[in-house]
Amino acid sequence: MKCRRRTDDLSVSEHTARTYRQTAVETASPAERRLMLLEGAVTWSRALGEALDAEDFDGIAESSSRCRAILVALGTDLDTRVHPDLAQRLASLHFWLYQCVVDAKSSIDLGDVVELLEFQRDAWRDAVEVLRAGDATSPPKTIDLAG
Repeated sequence: MKCRRRTDDLSVSEHTARTYRQTAVETASPAERRLMLLEGAVTWSRALGEALDAEDFDGIAESSSRCRAILVALGTDLDTRVHPDLAQRLASLHFWLYQCVVDAKSSIDLGDVVELLEFQRDAWRDAVEVLRAGDATSPPKTIDLAG
């Protein structure tokens, strides 16, 4: 007798995973949510490159759609109150990345996209770690250059 996985077991596991992700997003700080978006953008841009190279048209449609949706969120969900010029530059960058994703014909075309997204993700990961450690709220340390 073969052991088969019941369909309702899969749906329970999928539901549990979906609930976990939803809770993680809802309880995350704005910086952590941005990091989640950047991680998703890296994942889906890589998946898009693989799908393009394999000529997997369903994969291309799925990956491109998800990557583009995340890039729109990254470009529009910026706090412009503190540094409006920086926010505008980041928005422009994400819309340029969006256009690169739209125009991509192979993984080679996505090289800059993946590289820039990985750079941003790594920087945000570092920033989130600093925030979690509480270092961001402590005053900056002064250095006595005179000795």
